[in-house]
Amino acid sequence: EAGVPARTGVFAAQVARQGFTGCADFLDGDYSWGEQYAAGGNRPYDPDPLTADLDGELFFVKARIAPKRYGSCGLTHQSIHGTIEILREHNLSPDDIESIDVLVLTLADRIAPYRDPQNGEQAKFSIRQGVAGLLVGGIPELPYTDAFYDSSAQDPRYVAARERVTITVDNTANVRGFADQTLTVRLRDGRT
Repeated sequence: EAGVPARTGVFAAQVARQGFTGCADFLDGDYSWGEQYAAGGNRPYDPDPLTADLDGELFFVKARIAPKRYGSCGLTHQSIHGTIEILREHNLSPDDIESIDVLVLTLADRIAPYRDPQNGEQAKFSIRQGVAGLLVGGIPELPYTDAFYDSSAQDPRYVAARERVTITVDNTANVRGFADQTLTVRLRDGRT
C-alpha cells in the first residue's frame, strides 16, 4: 500500500520543518536499518548492493512499480480505464453517452462502496464517481485527479453524471475485485 509510506513521508517532512530531529546514523549505526536489512546483521554494511544493477533506470521502473494513473483506489481503475478506452476507440464525447452500467465483483464493491460520495475521501473509493468524472470532463490528462476532491463530490455536474452510472454487484464469484469488471455503455443514438 503506497498510501501509508507516502503519508508517513509527508508527516516526517512536517515535523522536520518544525525542528524535530532523529537518529543521525539510522542507516549505518548500531541496530540501524542498514545493519538489520541491508547487511543481514553484519557490520559494517555495504550500501552499494542497494543500488547495484539499476543501470541508470529509476528504481520504480526497475522494480516494475508504477505510480497510479488515477487518484483513487486501485479497485476503481479498471472501470475508469475501460471507460477511457471506449471513449477513445469509438471517438466518443461524454455527451454521446446515455448511461454506463458497471458490473463489479463483491470485493470491489466492499473496498470501493460509495455510490454518492459526500467528500473527496469517499470519492476516491467510489467506482461510480471515477466513471462519472469522465462524463463531466472527458478523457483526462494524467494523472486523473479531478473527480476526487471535496468540491467534485458535491459539484452538481458530478452529481448529475453519477445518475448516468449504475453499479451492479456480481455476488457469484469469490475472487479478488481486480479480476473482473465489465462496462456496458449505452449511447444516446441507441447503440450499446
